[in-house]
Amino acid sequence: MPRAILASFLWLAALMILAVSVVIARITGDGHWINRGGATIAAMAAGAVLLQIMVEIELEKESRDLPAPPDLPAYPSPRELLEHTLAAKGREARMASLHQDRLQVALRVAVTAIIGELLHGFGDVATCGWLVECHC
Repeated sequence: MPRAILASFLWLAALMILAVSVVIARITGDGHWINRGGATIAAMAAGAVLLQIMVEIELEKESRDLPAPPDLPAYPSPRELLEHTLAAKGREARMASLHQDRLQVALRVAVTAIIGELLHGFGDVATCGWLVECHC
Protein backbone atom coordinates (compact mmCIF):
# COMPACT_ATOMS: atom_id res chain seq x y z
CA MET A 1 0.00 0.00 0.00
CA PRO A 2 1.80 3.15 -1.20
CA ARG A 3 0.18 5.55 1.26
CA ALA A 4 1.42 3.54 4.26
CA ILE A 5 4.92 3.51 2.78
CA LEU A 6 4.85 7.27 2.22
CA ALA A 7 3.58 7.89 5.75
CA SER A 8 6.32 5.65 7.17
CA PHE A 9 8.89 7.45 5.02
CA LEU A 10 7.84 10.72 6.68
CA TRP A 11 8.85 9.42 10.11
CA LEU A 12 12.01 7.80 8.75
CA ALA A 13 13.05 11.10 7.14
CA ALA A 14 12.33 12.96 10.40
CA LEU A 15 14.43 10.45 12.33
CA MET A 16 17.29 10.81 9.86
CA ILE A 17 17.15 14.62 10.07
CA LEU A 18 17.19 14.41 13.85
CA ALA A 19 20.14 12.00 13.82
CA VAL A 20 22.15 14.23 11.48
CA SER A 21 21.31 17.27 13.62
CA VAL A 22 22.47 15.48 16.77
CA VAL A 23 25.74 14.41 15.13
CA ILE A 24 26.45 17.92 13.81
CA ALA A 25 25.54 19.45 17.18
CA ARG A 26 27.88 17.03 18.93
CA ILE A 27 30.74 17.66 16.50
CA THR A 28 30.39 21.44 16.51
CA GLY A 29 29.35 21.78 20.16
CA ASP A 30 26.45 23.97 19.03
CA GLY A 31 23.02 22.86 20.28
CA HIS A 32 21.33 25.17 17.80
CA TRP A 33 21.78 22.45 15.18
CA ILE A 34 18.99 20.58 17.00
CA ASN A 35 16.79 23.67 16.51
CA ARG A 36 17.66 23.76 12.82
CA GLY A 37 16.85 20.07 12.49
CA GLY A 38 13.52 20.67 14.22
CA ALA A 39 12.74 23.52 11.84
CA THR A 40 13.53 21.25 8.91
CA ILE A 41 11.28 18.51 10.30
CA ALA A 42 8.45 21.02 10.85
CA ALA A 43 8.82 22.32 7.30
CA MET A 44 8.79 18.76 5.97
CA ALA A 45 5.60 18.06 7.96
CA ALA A 46 3.99 21.18 6.50
CA GLY A 47 4.86 19.90 3.03
CA ALA A 48 3.45 16.50 3.97
CA VAL A 49 0.03 18.11 4.25
CA LEU A 50 0.04 17.80 0.45
CA LEU A 51 0.53 14.05 0.91
CA GLN A 52 -2.36 14.02 3.33
CA ILE A 53 -4.61 15.84 0.85
CA MET A 54 -3.67 13.39 -1.93
CA VAL A 55 -4.45 10.45 0.37
CA GLU A 56 -7.79 12.02 1.34
CA ILE A 57 -8.75 12.38 -2.32
CA GLU A 58 -7.69 8.80 -3.06
CA LEU A 59 -9.62 7.43 -0.07
CA GLU A 60 -12.74 9.38 -0.99
CA LYS A 61 -12.61 7.93 -4.49
CA GLU A 62 -12.13 4.42 -3.12
CA SER A 63 -15.05 4.79 -0.73
CA ARG A 64 -17.32 6.11 -3.52
CA ASP A 65 -16.31 3.21 -5.76
CA LEU A 66 -17.21 0.53 -3.21
CA PRO A 67 -20.12 -1.50 -4.52
CA ALA A 68 -23.38 -1.24 -2.61
CA PRO A 69 -24.85 -4.47 -1.27
CA PRO A 70 -27.39 -6.02 -3.66
CA ASP A 71 -31.03 -5.12 -3.13
CA LEU A 72 -33.04 -7.70 -1.28
CA PRO A 73 -36.28 -8.99 -2.71
CA ALA A 74 -39.45 -8.54 -0.66
CA TYR A 75 -39.19 -12.11 0.65
CA PRO A 76 -35.51 -13.08 0.54
CA SER A 77 -34.38 -16.65 0.74
CA PRO A 78 -31.86 -17.55 3.46
CA ARG A 79 -29.14 -17.60 0.80
CA GLU A 80 -30.06 -14.12 -0.49
CA LEU A 81 -30.18 -12.82 3.06
CA LEU A 82 -26.74 -14.30 3.80
CA GLU A 83 -25.25 -12.87 0.58
CA HIS A 84 -26.67 -9.45 1.41
CA THR A 85 -25.35 -9.59 4.97
CA LEU A 86 -21.88 -10.71 3.85
CA ALA A 87 -21.70 -8.00 1.19
CA ALA A 88 -22.78 -5.34 3.69
CA LYS A 89 -20.24 -6.55 6.27
CA GLY A 90 -17.48 -6.60 3.64
CA ARG A 91 -18.31 -3.04 2.62
CA GLU A 92 -18.35 -1.96 6.28
CA ALA A 93 -14.96 -3.57 6.88
CA ARG A 94 -13.46 -1.85 3.82
CA MET A 95 -14.89 1.52 4.89
CA ALA A 96 -13.37 1.02 8.37
CA SER A 97 -10.02 0.19 6.77
CA LEU A 98 -10.15 3.33 4.62
CA HIS A 99 -11.03 5.40 7.69
CA GLN A 100 -8.09 3.88 9.58
CA ASP A 101 -5.73 4.69 6.69
CA ARG A 102 -6.96 8.29 6.71
CA LEU A 103 -6.35 8.63 10.45
CA GLN A 104 -2.92 7.00 10.23
CA VAL A 105 -1.65 9.47 7.64
CA ALA A 106 -3.15 12.46 9.50
CA LEU A 107 -1.62 11.27 12.77
CA ARG A 108 1.83 10.86 11.27
CA VAL A 109 1.76 14.30 9.70
CA ALA A 110 0.55 15.93 12.93
CA VAL A 111 3.02 14.11 15.18
CA THR A 112 5.89 14.95 12.84
CA ALA A 113 4.92 18.63 12.95
CA ILE A 114 4.66 18.57 16.75
CA ILE A 115 8.06 16.92 17.16
CA GLY A 116 9.62 19.33 14.68
CA GLU A 117 8.21 22.39 16.40
CA LEU A 118 9.24 21.18 19.87
CA LEU A 119 12.77 20.51 18.66
CA HIS A 120 12.84 23.84 16.86
CA GLY A 121 11.81 25.67 20.00
CA PHE A 122 13.58 23.71 22.72
CA GLY A 123 16.11 21.39 21.07
CA ASP A 124 19.18 23.30 22.18
CA VAL A 125 17.88 23.64 25.73
CA ALA A 126 16.98 19.96 25.95
CA THR A 127 20.43 18.85 24.81
CA CYS A 128 22.35 21.36 26.91
CA GLY A 129 24.61 19.43 29.23
CA TRP A 130 24.28 15.88 27.96
CA LEU A 131 24.92 16.37 24.27
CA VAL A 132 26.74 19.66 23.98
CA GLU A 133 28.56 21.91 26.38
CA CYS A 134 26.39 24.87 27.36
CA HIS A 135 27.64 28.40 26.86
CA CYS A 136 24.78 30.24 28.57
